[in-house]
Amino acid sequence: MDDLIVFAARNKLGCCTGNSSSLATCHYLEKYKQNRETIQKKNAWKTEGMGAAFRGHQLQPGHDAEAIDARATVNGLAFAKDNKILYSLSVEDYSGIFLKNPADDAATEGHIIHDHKIAFLNLDYHPQTEEIVVSVQDSAWGRHLALFEPKSSRYRKVTEGDCVDENPVWGKRTGRSIYYDSAGVGKSGDGRFIGVGERTINRLDLDSGTITELVSLAKHDCFLPRLDCEDTLSFIKRPHKKPGSEKMSFKDFLLIPWRLIRAIYSFLQFFSMRYTGEPLSTAGPNPMKAQNKDPKEIFINGNLINAEQTLKENRAKGGAFPGIAPRDWELTRREKDGSFTCLKKGVLDFDLTENGGIVYSNGKYLIRLDREGKEQVIETTDLVNRVRVRSGTF
Repeated sequence: MDDLIVFAARNKLGCCTGNSSSLATCHYLEKYKQNRETIQKKNAWKTEGMGAAFRGHQLQPGHDAEAIDARATVNGLAFAKDNKILYSLSVEDYSGIFLKNPADDAATEGHIIHDHKIAFLNLDYHPQTEEIVVSVQDSAWGRHLALFEPKSSRYRKVTEGDCVDENPVWGKRTGRSIYYDSAGVGKSGDGRFIGVGERTINRLDLDSGTITELVSLAKHDCFLPRLDCEDTLSFIKRPHKKPGSEKMSFKDFLLIPWRLIRAIYSFLQFFSMRYTGEPLSTAGPNPMKAQNKDPKEIFINGNLINAEQTLKENRAKGGAFPGIAPRDWELTRREKDGSFTCLKKGVLDFDLTENGGIVYSNGKYLIRLDREGKEQVIETTDLVNRVRVRSGTF
């Protein structure tokens, strides 16, 4: 039995079947870039020439297609009917949910919803009821679960409060139940944001409206729940970082003068480009036009990861397929007796196969892990942070 594997790498969608793999485009993103280019050409007189520079309307280099690509992110993936996939995408101030055939990149995409006030994040699809559950960000810090009616762009929120509710999945054997991770948002007496608490895994029973906390580990975040056919729960566990808990190292202290100088230079560079259209130095490539292809620091699931440093550390450990996921990000299974088993260290995202295997990403490789612990590289792709698997014949 083959597996159909779909994944997201930044703003690209990937598909693996058997020994073949391919990358697909997000049609909404391509159309968005085309619309932006049309608008820029239409308003070119405002953004070109010395007059525009004098008025402070010089077009900034960050508005080209490459920069838009860098700001676009696939937030969630889920299988729908007929092996099509639902995916959510955010680009600049816009976000939406779309339906795509991963086997036919040229086929027209279906449109569920898009909005410029709400971000649509990770999601899941119920194969029987055809309902879509998605995490929506409707405020600076609040994220709640919302439920779409079948074949509709209307939705209603099913969680509320000062919390961050994310990564929902439908239960397999527990009726209309949703498993998700949640963290409380801390605020001061005058309503100012303080921080986000430890992430726990909950179950929401839609029929009764009750919420049950399933996993809560002190000083750890537990997130990205996944369920096998028996509703056995797997998730990722990592140490919880409190705001301001990071200590400054002696090296950081010594680098303060250099970082201040670099910050001042970057500000002057921006000022020069804005009002003259020229960089401070004409030697070498224009630094304002250079895009960071492989950032050293990236946000994954709410945590800042130093990709370069973590990759060096993982290579030093001597693993067969080192990635950028910290080793204390542990893929964990909750056993029937309530105990926990670490299945793999250094995991960014994963999904479960019907035969008891696992497909996971460590940020550099997409890997299949079978029940005996044997690993096989499926694809070498940077920054895969969304993975979904469906077993069957395709």
